Amino acid sequence: LTRGKTGDVWNEILVLLNPNPSPVTFTIPEGDWTVVVDDDEAGTEPVTTGMSKVSGTSVEVPRISAMILYR
Repeated sequence: LTRGKTGDVWNEILVLLNPNPSPVTFTIPEGDWTVVVDDDEAGTEPVTTGMSKVSGTSVEVPRISAMILYR
């Protein structure tokens, strides 16, 4: 999604959902992303217990979880 009128600094957001019983690797748009939700933590600030940054064109989402990234 692209930025709306929220006034925040998030220009693009990715919401990745994995309902499967095993990890899934998602293809994502190339670039640097900040992780704010993972399988252990959720909020509006970068996660502190897991991977807070993702670079490249793919990311693995653990089983039965979600990941939200922005840039």
